[in-house]
Amino acid sequence: LEDRNLPKLSVNRYKEIFKFPVVDYYKEAGFDFNKEPFEIPAKQYMDLYHAGEHTTKLFPDAIKTLTCLKENSYYQIVLSAMEDGNLKKMIRNAGIADFFNGIFGIKDDFAREKVSLGKQLIKDLNLNPSECLMIGDTLHDAEVAEQCGFGCILFQKLFSFFTKAIFPSSFSQPY
Repeated sequence: LEDRNLPKLSVNRYKEIFKFPVVDYYKEAGFDFNKEPFEIPAKQYMDLYHAGEHTTKLFPDAIKTLTCLKENSYYQIVLSAMEDGNLKKMIRNAGIADFFNGIFGIKDDFAREKVSLGKQLIKDLNLNPSECLMIGDTLHDAEVAEQCGFGCILFQKLFSFFTKAIFPSSFSQPY
């Protein structure tokens, strides 16, 4: 933002405008893609992100939760708007790859959407959407879950504006 003489975003403003596809978020933040293509600031962001990703930490109970799910034979996959190779590397580096039956990211670094990937996984993995629970941290995750027919739990430490469970009427709730 600073390089383009755009105002810095407060945390509240960031929370208010963040969305997927991220190109829409960039527009809300003031980027003018008539002056430069979206791919330029997106690449700059990803370069900064990758430079700092080694400092990313898991939530405190992540290992305990993943262990419990695995020990109880839950089929666990990762579906992310992160580029597939980078996603797999980050999950391996965090030491949690062995908890998952599959790790699936998108084909590029531009976080356009992941609904189509979710629908493809339903077909490829022969999943029953009403038996799937998506745990996510953005409203896009809720949109993906809704469009794929999954139940959804949203949470995020940064946003801290919701911890919410959303279940479609067809979802097989485990309780």
